Amino acid sequence: MGIADDIRRKQQQAAGEATDSRAQVLASLNSMIRALDDAAPEIAQACRELNLENECWQSGWVKKTYWKFGVGRVVFIKKNGTWEWEYPPAEVGGKGNSWGNTHIFDSAGVRRDLIEQLERKAVEQATKKR
Repeated sequence: MGIADDIRRKQQQAAGEATDSRAQVLASLNSMIRALDDAAPEIAQACRELNLENECWQSGWVKKTYWKFGVGRVVFIKKNGTWEWEYPPAEVGGKGNSWGNTHIFDSAGVRRDLIEQLERKAVEQATKKR
């Protein structure tokens, strides 16, 4: 077996691992999305109770309400009840970044979770910039 064959074999192996990894990520995201959809009303209430700056706007056919967390960090709550977190593309190397948590069940838990996640994300962002 030559060097070229060895390289091809490693590339194919890496591609297979990437495919498996993508499938796992998609399955995880789908379960997260279902949990986030169920929690959207509680998240909206928690954001109101935290007195976060918010605004309602229309994007195409989708009406969204969003709350700002610092510069460009927002949580969107869409008219259909779904929600998502976003960082602006500039903060994540030119690509947008959405995230959430599946362990949200009550308003107090939502507030606590929002604060914990925001603190964790702020630390991660500060660490990356060093």
